[in-house]
Amino acid sequence: MTRNEIDWLSGQVEFWDLDRVDLTRATAAQEDDLKEDLAQIAYPGGVTLDVGWYRGAFGVLVVANGNWDRPLFRAYVGLSDLADAISRAVRVADSTARNSRHR
Repeated sequence: MTRNEIDWLSGQVEFWDLDRVDLTRATAAQEDDLKEDLAQIAYPGGVTLDVGWYRGAFGVLVVANGNWDRPLFRAYVGLSDLADAISRAVRVADSTARNSRHR
């Protein structure tokens, strides 16, 4: 999965280590490439989209102002649902960022 496959809207990719993840291969065959920090995308207004590998699932989170205890979006998914979860998180992150500009 490459960073260019996704429209990040107003987000800027700060860290990306998902290049080695192959959506067509079994997760078990790729576990050596999976780690807690796989991607981080920054949005205006202190909004962050984060992707990582947590205890057998991909975690996709959106947080505002570094509040990791209360994410705005959280999904733990398998490989087949990763792209969809990231797309949903992008919409939440971008919407939150746009709304923070109008306050």
